[in-house]
Amino acid sequence: MTCVLIVDDNRVDQLLIERTVRETNADAVCLFASDPFEAREVIAEHHPDLILLDLHLPKMAGDRFLKYLKRSLTTPVHLVSSSVPTAEADIELLRQAGAESVIAKPTSLSDAPRFAKQIANALASESVVTDVGRPDNEAPSPARSVAETASTQQGNVRGVIAIGASTGGPETLQQILPGLRTDMPPIVIAQHLSQRFVGPLIKTLHRCSPVPVQRALPGTSLCQGQIYIAEADSHTLVRRDLTFEQVPKQPDDRFSPSVDKLFTSLAEIPSLSVFAVLLTGMGDDGAQGLKRLRESGAVTAAQDEASSVVFGMPRRAVEIGATDQVLSSGEVASWLIGRSWQVGRIHQSQTPLEAV
Repeated sequence: MTCVLIVDDNRVDQLLIERTVRETNADAVCLFASDPFEAREVIAEHHPDLILLDLHLPKMAGDRFLKYLKRSLTTPVHLVSSSVPTAEADIELLRQAGAESVIAKPTSLSDAPRFAKQIANALASESVVTDVGRPDNEAPSPARSVAETASTQQGNVRGVIAIGASTGGPETLQQILPGLRTDMPPIVIAQHLSQRFVGPLIKTLHRCSPVPVQRALPGTSLCQGQIYIAEADSHTLVRRDLTFEQVPKQPDDRFSPSVDKLFTSLAEIPSLSVFAVLLTGMGDDGAQGLKRLRESGAVTAAQDEASSVVFGMPRRAVEIGATDQVLSSGEVASWLIGRSWQVGRIHQSQTPLEAV
C-alpha cells in the first residue's frame, strides 16, 4: 500500500489530486496537509512513501519547504502547482533543489489525461527512489519496513475513538467526518448494515473525510490518523495489543456488527484512553457497551433526538446513564477533536522549520 501526502491549501485541489492518485492506484492511501508546518507533523507520524507538494503555500513557500525536506528525508517529492515555471532553466533549479518532477495542475477537462499520466509516472517512480540514501551493502527489506512502520504508528497510539451507529448512521457520518483533523487518534466505527454495503460505505466516507478510511481487518494494528469500518458479517473487537479481532455472528445475534461487543472490548483494555459516541439508530445496541466504557473511565456521548433519524440507541444510552454528554450531529466533530487533544502523543525531534 502506497501512502501519499498531498500538501496543498486548496481543498478542491486536494480532492482532485487524491482522485487522480486513486484512479492510478486504488490501494493508495492519501493524507493531507494545508501548510508546511502541518505537513511536517503528518510526515513525522505517518512516514509517507511519496509527497505531492504545491509551490504556493501559506506560512512557507513550497520551494523553500522542498529544500528542508531534502535535507531531512529521502522521501521522493513531486511539485504539483497551478503556476509551474515554463523556462527549462527554472525547472532545472527545482530539480536540483530536490524535486523528482514538476507537474502542472490541469487547466481544463481536456488537460486531465496529461495530468493523470504525470501523476501515474510519479507513483510508478516511487518504488525506485524511496531507497535513495540506503547503504549499498544494505538490501531493502519491504517486509521489515512495513512491520517497523506499523510498530511505530501503533506505539504512538494512546487513545481510540469509537463510534456506533445504525439507521441514519451513514448520512450522519458524512456530516461528521469532514470536520475532523488528519492527526486524529484511530477511529473505529461499527455501523449496522449488510456486508455488500461495507465497500460502498467506505468509498463514500473516504471521499468526504480528510482521514483515510479502510476496513477493520483481523490482525490489523490500530494506527493514528486512520478510520476503520467494521465488517458487517461478523463482530469486530479490539485486542489488548491494539489489533482487530473478528468473531462469528451467532444465529440469535440481533445486530451485526455489534456496537456493544466493540465498546466492551475497548473497556477491557487498561491504560487506554477511549472516547466513544453512540449515534442515531433503532434498538438499543451500544447502550450497555457505552455504559461499560464510562464505568471504565472513558468519556462518552450520544447523539441528541433532534438530529437523530431514529432516537432509539442514543435514547437507551441516556436512560441508563451511559453518557457524559448529549450532542447534535453538528457538534460531534468538534467534540471528538477536543477529546483527541487529551491523548498523549510521542513527538519526534525535528529541525525547526523557522531555521530553514
